[in-house]
Amino acid sequence: MATQTPVTPLTRTSLAEQAYEVIKRMILELKLEPGELITEAKLAAMLGISKSPIRTALVHLQRDGLVVITPFKETIVAELRVEDVRDIYEARSLIEPYVVEQVVPRLTEDDLAALDQILDRARDSLAREDFPEFFLTNNEFHGFFIDKHSNKQLSSFMATIDSQMQRIRMISASIMSHPQKQMQEHEEIFSAVRRGDAASAAARMREHIMRYLDDVLAEVASGRLRHWFTGWPGRPSSAKENG
Repeated sequence: MATQTPVTPLTRTSLAEQAYEVIKRMILELKLEPGELITEAKLAAMLGISKSPIRTALVHLQRDGLVVITPFKETIVAELRVEDVRDIYEARSLIEPYVVEQVVPRLTEDDLAALDQILDRARDSLAREDFPEFFLTNNEFHGFFIDKHSNKQLSSFMATIDSQMQRIRMISASIMSHPQKQMQEHEEIFSAVRRGDAASAAARMREHIMRYLDDVLAEVASGRLRHWFTGWPGRPSSAKENG
């Protein structure tokens, strides 16, 4: 296991649901790393519960694409593949600018105030170098436009790739310029949104998404992030025992 952060034992009734949330958070924050082998027994001991709710939680996490349960009943944290990163961000570069262009003309003053509040929290978390909180506000910023579009199919698709995006963002936090760049680009998108310039906001959103993809792939190719991803030399596809 990457770090041995203390975890408060679970005591409330819906143990499987709570175990799911705790384990998911550990995966998204990279406390459980891509390719890491995890066991029901260790997770149960950590959370102070039996293995049964852990097993249920792991099945749910497999549906989310965050773990893989092998035919031998081993559970491995899903690896991140370079081709998946490309696919996810290229899909986003098509969907999110379209959504922004559709949504901007409909936004009210209350909507703009709510979006500005998300950016305020992002500024604060970045100043404190609280990257988990910063990336949460990042998700909220992008999700704001999806929610306002009110297209259930788009919302469902974005939810399926959200967890993978969170892991990619946490990995890229080690490249200190990336969060600052994201903040600046979100400010530029918001400026266009506030002016009611839907075309400019959409264009900036697409540039923002593709710039981020280019930066991450460049850092992987350079070797700085390569060990996090499969599909490049130096990051073999094999499970790592936790402990």
